[in-house]
Amino acid sequence: MKNEELIIIRSDENDKQEISDLLKGAVGDGLTTEQRAKNGFVQGAMDDELLTKFQQGLGVYIVKVNDKTIAAAFTSKIGITAKGPIVQAAQSILNKFKDLTSDDIFQYGPVVVSPDYKGKGVLTQMLLFLCATMDKEFKKGMAFVEEANQLSLDIHHHYFGQEETTFIYNERKYYVFLFDPQYLLQKYKKTSSAD
Repeated sequence: MKNEELIIIRSDENDKQEISDLLKGAVGDGLTTEQRAKNGFVQGAMDDELLTKFQQGLGVYIVKVNDKTIAAAFTSKIGITAKGPIVQAAQSILNKFKDLTSDDIFQYGPVVVSPDYKGKGVLTQMLLFLCATMDKEFKKGMAFVEEANQLSLDIHHHYFGQEETTFIYNERKYYVFLFDPQYLLQKYKKTSSAD
């Protein structure tokens, strides 16, 4: 990837198909529970209407290499959907941190990186870009991950440290992380290959 230039931009209508393809490829269909845990997976379904909602909100950011989308990261304000684990994740954080309001926090995720580019620093660069983009408007970022998604859980612990809380949704356990965009920018400013 040394000779390949990464371009991180906010996606638009024209990027929908590539984003959808990345998400579908990361669901882990056909894999065993153990394989999904080891490889990581994207949970839930993202139809065209919801994708549009994310794009028109805080945005879906993509990484392009040679004009091909190789990664995508969703961002949103709290309340983008009325149901699902994303609602419970936000509520659990607001219940724990009384000094924060829903306007103080942006939601980070889902995030997907093409298998060919995993472990090459793409995730770090994308996270730093988002932290720099969201830093002036929000005090904190929030992310959550299902316990069964071991690779993603390890990555969340790597970047965000210890989870703040957990919750159960549809008999599945989730870990919720809260992070300071400014802290991550300082921590990884000189490092762009820790994936």
